[in-house]
Amino acid sequence: MINDSELIEKFWSKVNKTDDCWNWTGPLNYNNGYGAFSFKSQHYLAHRLSYLLANKSIPDGFQIHHKCENTSCVNPEHLEAITQQENIELINQSNRQSKRHVWSEILEYEDDSTNYMTPQLFQEFKWGIIHLEPFTSESGRPPMQAIDYVMMFEVQFACGLRITEALNLIKEDFDLKHRILKLWNPKTKKGGYQKTTIPPYLISTLDNYLKRFTNSDQIWSINRQNAWRYAKDAGRLAGLSIFEEHDNHDIEGVWTHMFRKACSKRMQELGASRELRMLKLRHAFKDAHDAYDKVDIMALLKWEAVYLQ
Repeated sequence: MINDSELIEKFWSKVNKTDDCWNWTGPLNYNNGYGAFSFKSQHYLAHRLSYLLANKSIPDGFQIHHKCENTSCVNPEHLEAITQQENIELINQSNRQSKRHVWSEILEYEDDSTNYMTPQLFQEFKWGIIHLEPFTSESGRPPMQAIDYVMMFEVQFACGLRITEALNLIKEDFDLKHRILKLWNPKTKKGGYQKTTIPPYLISTLDNYLKRFTNSDQIWSINRQNAWRYAKDAGRLAGLSIFEEHDNHDIEGVWTHMFRKACSKRMQELGASRELRMLKLRHAFKDAHDAYDKVDIMALLKWEAVYLQ
């Protein structure tokens, strides 16, 4: 139960109430459009906080669903607490066609392909994870639940991790209060550890997700081959046109390292300096970062497709 009058006043000052949706006017989560609210070093998803203010509590393990399908809405009448399984079923019923429509609008021409996992494409990719056959058939026996794969790739994408770094994480590595992630035995510091940051939009989601683990629990207990296969299958199911041309080989479809590259690319598009991007990905030398910043043949192919049809 929240009784802090200062918090409540600040929260509602960022809401534009209409006859239908009450739209959040504060910061929005860059990945999914949910409102983000911070107060005295505490971070909240705006719609969850609105539900808490109206209903006093959220049952353990429940998610807050937008009945209006407007992710920036904080009208308590438009919110309901549902289980994760109910949420997946709602996605299956109402979002399959709409998500594919979004995908068709993102692309300007049918044969477009990209080697950059944009935030919009990442949402399509997560849809693919949830709807993979192991999670939708009664006979499916996946090594982890769909939400675990979603969160694993979410952390890799948001924090710029190598897949092996993500798979080594235990709960104790997540310092959510200070938004710091500790990475043990990384590729560029064997036997030691490095640190990177956790974006603000992910704190509330991670806080809820990590509650079922003890401090020493490994969060994602699969191997990198399994992660690669599920990423590839989810991208294929979501209809993502992903391709990367290399000097010695080509990669067709989603691969796990592209989430790390996408983290740097997203930061670049949002104006982050080269130094900040290197710090995020823990590149000590500029040469190591060249592969992430250089203009590649995919950029040339996309330019020609637009201007030289």
